[in-house]
Amino acid sequence: LNFFPGWNLISDDDTSCLQKLKQVAVYNTSEIETWFTSKAIGVYKSDVCRMAQLYLHGGIYLDNDLGLMSSAILEDLESGFDVVSAISLNKKEIFHAILGAPPGKLM
Repeated sequence: LNFFPGWNLISDDDTSCLQKLKQVAVYNTSEIETWFTSKAIGVYKSDVCRMAQLYLHGGIYLDNDLGLMSSAILEDLESGFDVVSAISLNKKEIFHAILGAPPGKLM
């Protein structure tokens, strides 16, 4: 947060994440709840929550073991990009540990 002094840190648990998913749901919210609380979602639960957070609030997601060395990602968002991330080292995938989007643009 040193680079973004006016920004807030958002941290959701399962309950608050589910509420956010219901806010952005285009499907039946009871089906979303059944799916989100099932064991089948597994490791994807945080990915889905991250998308809902970024869609509703915008901002930057970073895995907790990453830090920013500059504010370049914010500058990219402010210049009009809908989604900002990084290419993985194998140059074939998006590095999902860093992701930025303005509100309402992701998904």
